[in-house]
Amino acid sequence: MLQETKKNADYHRRILAVTFTNKATEEMKSRIVRDLHKIANNNDSSLVKDMAKKTKISEMELPDLAAKALAHLLHDYSFFSALTIDSFFQKIIRSFAREMGLYAGYDVELDQTSALDEATNLMLNDIDNNDFLKDWLVEWAKRKIEDGKSWNFRSDVLRLGSEIFSEDLQNIDHGLLRETTDKKKLENFRAKLTNLADEYWDYLQNCGQKAMALIDRYGLDVDSFTRKKQGVGGYFHKLSERQEIKANSYVKQALDGVEGWYSKSSPQKSEIIDAYNGGMGELLHHTIDFQNRYAREIATVNVILKQINVLGVLCDLMDYVNKYSRDQNLFLLSEASGFIKKIIANADAPFIYERTGNFYNHFMIDEFQDTSSVQWSNFYPLIANSIASGNENLIVGDVKQSIYRWRNTDWKILSKKS
Repeated sequence: MLQETKKNADYHRRILAVTFTNKATEEMKSRIVRDLHKIANNNDSSLVKDMAKKTKISEMELPDLAAKALAHLLHDYSFFSALTIDSFFQKIIRSFAREMGLYAGYDVELDQTSALDEATNLMLNDIDNNDFLKDWLVEWAKRKIEDGKSWNFRSDVLRLGSEIFSEDLQNIDHGLLRETTDKKKLENFRAKLTNLADEYWDYLQNCGQKAMALIDRYGLDVDSFTRKKQGVGGYFHKLSERQEIKANSYVKQALDGVEGWYSKSSPQKSEIIDAYNGGMGELLHHTIDFQNRYAREIATVNVILKQINVLGVLCDLMDYVNKYSRDQNLFLLSEASGFIKKIIANADAPFIYERTGNFYNHFMIDEFQDTSSVQWSNFYPLIANSIASGNENLIVGDVKQSIYRWRNTDWKILSKKS
């Protein structure tokens, strides 16, 4: 800055410094003004020496340049661009308000929780006009009751709704999301998954019933086998009744041979051996092999079936949040990063500058470890353009001090840069 001040007294307008809190920006501004004042008055010889070395300006000339820079900075304070990252993004958004369909005088909503709460009320009040939503919420409530939880799902809807503002969801193309969450398609998909789960259990139940028929044929029952309900007999009995059961260690030991099927003192040892040789041994190997082969697939099916209703509710809730924002002429700050990413992805850096009314040659990002991947992707084209023009930029951070995890920050970005 001091070097360029020799040529252009207003060069501070070409520098943007960003951090994450208003307090940090005020501290940054105060520190810059304080240090310029110290250099201008030669109050700190070590600081003057250090700055002279870094800027390659003589110690005799430096105080006058610092005084000149400080005077122009204070008289042009509104262009002293030390901002929070959210403030900078708001500045860009306001320059694109018309393209976004926002009316003049729109408000930036910082409290996304309040908007979510209002949108949830709108959705639940409108439930009688949305059969899909009604059916899905009823199904959701049933699952909660089956799990021994309260059927009241409003708090769950609010907790789920917070995901709307996550960068992961903001990064998804809304057209693709709408396609993915089309209720007719979700219903068809759920029906296919349900059929897969039914086929899986039909097969296992059939194996269990075959085994129980053999047990009965040889005059045995569940308690005839070693470990009783925990052994081979109990395993097949539960499968025959369509109970979710995995082979425990006792059942797996029985794969090694008939000796693991009966106790030494069993009065029905010969009958058990006959049953084993009559098909039960082979059936046990086949059944466990089937379960192992499809374990991952059926686990995936079960997880999706439990959560698929949630996806439909989330999609509807997004619509109501958007409707509430439009009706109230609001722009949710949480949507800023994703929106800017879409703008920058389709335009070069100078175009963004033209729309905001500022052209920055240098960027400084403080507390970089608290930057999210989307925020960095938004800044990267601007910084890359600056570097390509031969300008210097500065990133400051410490991965050990990453604290804003709730903002989708990714300290790995800084780690990769170090």
